[in-house]
Amino acid sequence: MSNIILNIINIVTSIICILMVFKAVSINKSKLNIPKKKSIELTPAEVNLLVHGYNHAPRIITAQILDLEYNGNIKTRFYERENRAELDFKRITDEGLSIAELAFMEMIFMGKDENNTENIKRLVNNSDTMPKLQANWFDTLESEIKKLGLYDDKSKTLAGKYSLAGAVTAIFGAISLFSGQFLGFVAIIAACLVLFMGLNFNLEKSVLGHELTNYWTDLMNRYRIGDKEFDTERDFIYAIALNLPMMHLEKLYENILKAGNSSELLEKFMQTNDEGGSIFDDVCMRSFIGFEKQTTRENTETTIKLLRHKS
Repeated sequence: MSNIILNIINIVTSIICILMVFKAVSINKSKLNIPKKKSIELTPAEVNLLVHGYNHAPRIITAQILDLEYNGNIKTRFYERENRAELDFKRITDEGLSIAELAFMEMIFMGKDENNTENIKRLVNNSDTMPKLQANWFDTLESEIKKLGLYDDKSKTLAGKYSLAGAVTAIFGAISLFSGQFLGFVAIIAACLVLFMGLNFNLEKSVLGHELTNYWTDLMNRYRIGDKEFDTERDFIYAIALNLPMMHLEKLYENILKAGNSSELLEKFMQTNDEGGSIFDDVCMRSFIGFEKQTTRENTETTIKLLRHKS
């Protein structure tokens, strides 16, 4: 009698799990859409965070600095100290800045109108001030993205339901296997599928978040091959935010030069080190996160996570 009950439970829970898997597949298919136009305008820093998460922090800093200069909020200038490049920052205006951008301005200037990368690096090495300011900026940036509806808190609840269903089914499946019932094996397979789907839903982007991620990922691939359609300074800054190395940025820069859209800002970024990477990138990495290794023409994989202050 107990075996019959176990078999019935296994059949019911397995059917429920299979139905949940089909529902999850349907939801995921709706997130594969690549829109032709973006429905929300994002800053380069927001694009970096949406597409790459925490994995390319120094490029998010570089992109934010370039974006602020492009919009006329700050001015940067190279200077040399002890045979290596440094950057001067000058505040122009805070007008039109978002809360996250204001937090970034505070990270650079700390209440002043001018600063430089030497001072910033000194704080990174000898104080907890910079980690606190970085954490505040990054948390504010994350908060602004969530307010746009790009992440779905309901997905955590859905992940919990899938995990619970998978765990219950797996338990009854294991009991059945120990009792010599073959249906227990089927139940365990169904449970594993549901548990996997539950993990997939955890910390999930919303449908809009997926669409925008797909849009920018598609654009990143087009930037990578130097699509002739892209020939503006703004395209170049977004390509930097998407973490493209110099070998791909060179193709975009050729488009920009041919279109007559070059600028002092882009010329500044295109100054290269002896490995073919951007000196501008190197200064940002060295100063804001204390990372000394140079970028190269082929990659920017010298990146590490932002310094996060632990209270």
